[in-house]
Amino acid sequence: MDKTNCPRGNLGKDRVAGGAGKKTQHQQGGADKEMVTAIVTICADGTTLQPTIIFKGSNLWEDWCQNNIANAIFAVSLKGWTDSQIAIEWIKTVFDPATQEKSKGRPRVLLMDGHSSHFTESVIQFGLSVKIVILGYPPHCTHALQGLDVVCFAKMKTEMKKAVAEFEASNQHPVKKRDFTGVFGKAFVASFTQNSVLAAFKATGIHPFDPSVIKPEQMMPAEAKSVKGSFALQQTSPIKAITKSFRTYVPSTFDLDPSHAQAPEQPVASSSRITLDTPKTPQKPATSSAFFLTSKTPYTSDTPFPRLLQRVPADVPEPDWSLIKTSANPGDYIGKEAMGRKIEQLTEALECAKRVIEIAGENEETWAAQSVLQDMTLVKMNKVIHSKEEEKAARKNQSGLALPGPGEGYGCIWTDEAILDYKRKKREEEERETEEKKQKAKEKEDARARKVALETEWKDIMEKHHSAVHEWEECCERLKKRGVKRKEWPKKPTHISKKDLTEKRLGKQPSHSENSIPNDINNEGNDQGVEDSQIDCEGGFDEED
Repeated sequence: MDKTNCPRGNLGKDRVAGGAGKKTQHQQGGADKEMVTAIVTICADGTTLQPTIIFKGSNLWEDWCQNNIANAIFAVSLKGWTDSQIAIEWIKTVFDPATQEKSKGRPRVLLMDGHSSHFTESVIQFGLSVKIVILGYPPHCTHALQGLDVVCFAKMKTEMKKAVAEFEASNQHPVKKRDFTGVFGKAFVASFTQNSVLAAFKATGIHPFDPSVIKPEQMMPAEAKSVKGSFALQQTSPIKAITKSFRTYVPSTFDLDPSHAQAPEQPVASSSRITLDTPKTPQKPATSSAFFLTSKTPYTSDTPFPRLLQRVPADVPEPDWSLIKTSANPGDYIGKEAMGRKIEQLTEALECAKRVIEIAGENEETWAAQSVLQDMTLVKMNKVIHSKEEEKAARKNQSGLALPGPGEGYGCIWTDEAILDYKRKKREEEERETEEKKQKAKEKEDARARKVALETEWKDIMEKHHSAVHEWEECCERLKKRGVKRKEWPKKPTHISKKDLTEKRLGKQPSHSENSIPNDINNEGNDQGVEDSQIDCEGGFDEED
């Protein structure tokens, strides 16, 4: 097992074929220096375990785990590097389950470098409990003993650089965290084949076991092959920068080849005036045909892009096309001298016409080449637009879900299955919360409807009660005029209280109050509580009585 840093941009230098006189060729691309750590484990049978990708950040987002071509496992750390917590979860959730079936109960050997997070107490105790023998490489020897460094990672760096360049060319934006998993997957699948894994074990003599492949000189400490001198006095910053550039420069075999060195035939006097970078220097490209490449103004329909090139040398005169009407009859010429001059004129015009035709042919070749380049550019632009449309559609469908960390009861390593399981639980929880909200809303609406019905019923009861009281008052007034004693008057009508009515309509047992009526009357539906008069107000008594 070993880990490596994977850049999200091509920041290195490569040797390419370029125009004459230009030492450096530039290519547009992402310049993000943030690295993503990948933990890779290879087995002696030629197989590879699931790689672990460690992003830098506080939370792991679901968008970062999309397009998982390599079937990787994901983790996050504040520094983007492995730590003791990731190491113990990795050996428990990745290495142990993946190698149990292969070992068939026999001890397993895990070879790692001497990083402090690999040999914590918890990692060693877990290894002893499940028959995992953990071996560490000697210090400063991984360049010869670590199979991943010797064989696999070199190819992976090349494939990773190629995958990043292809992504930037087709999408016209740098590799972001949500794009890294797909780019890494292409490089991983192309690099870690069965042949490369077996070659890694064979090159280091681990399997088949062959100690003779490691030579003694590979383990020898590096010898000092250069001597650095320094001035006794402290130098200024410009002098330090210049001396450092001369000391760190290492000429390549291309630069050392004598055939590539051309000495001038005569000494050339150098200018004593130092050329300074003036503010006008960066503006020079704005006057050329490629000014739009350096301009910070966005492209619009009015941007004057360069048109088709046309080769028209300034030293080629226009043919005298009037000579076409020259007579071919010898009798029209007076003497041979006149005919010779005319022939000379025709010859010059023919040579000019020939040159014009050659230029036209060269222009046609130039236009044909430009047409091919334009067609290739249009195809590339179509791919860019298509990728942007897919990216836009993918952003609409993405949930932007942040996966919980160890502090919330989860581990720091996530597999595809764990992410899907968490999303399923999250979706079920959201559906349950949505159903509960709907149920609460329905209950609230029903309660509002019952309240409206209660208020309507209470209003009807009060109207009937006021009408009964008015009739009772009129009856009492008539009885008073007839001289009937007050104790023989009918009782004043009563009505159910609003509290008891509310409890009755809600299905609760009513509590008897002073102005409530008996249960038998309520059960008969007489909510008004108006009692029958003991004396008939219409009949009355005679005066003799």
